[in-house]
Formats: sequence, C-alpha cells, structure tokens
Amino acid sequence: MKAAGIVPWMLTGDKKETALNLANAAGLVSSPAKVIDLCEVVDRDVAVLVEQLHRELSVEFYSQSAR
Repeated sequence: MKAAGIVPWMLTGDKKETALNLANAAGLVSSPAKVIDLCEVVDRDVAVLVEQLHRELSVEFYSQSAR
C-alpha cells in the first residue's frame, strides 16, 4: 500500500486494546509509535486534530516515499 501512496486509517469503537490488536494483526501498524490515540482528546475539536494529523502524516509519508 505504501508504494501505491495509500495511507490507511483505522477508526473503531472497540476497546483500545482490541483496536491495537486488530491493527497489528492486519499489518496496519508495526510499532506503538505509529499509533495516534484520540481517546484522551477532550479539550480540542477532534475534527481539527484529525485534519492536522492527516497533514503531518501525509508530509511524513510522502517524504519517506521520495527516498
């Protein structure tokens, strides 16, 4: 997927542990450093935060793909 420029996102209503296990089993993450946990977000607008994270991750992804 990375070579095709596809950046997967996973949104779930499961418990955090279940979501992490599913993401690992599906190969969406290989380390906890790549997981962004929005469970504790209370004082910021989640939509704004997700947009900001998407921009940051897209820049990181495309800079790594260019190497």
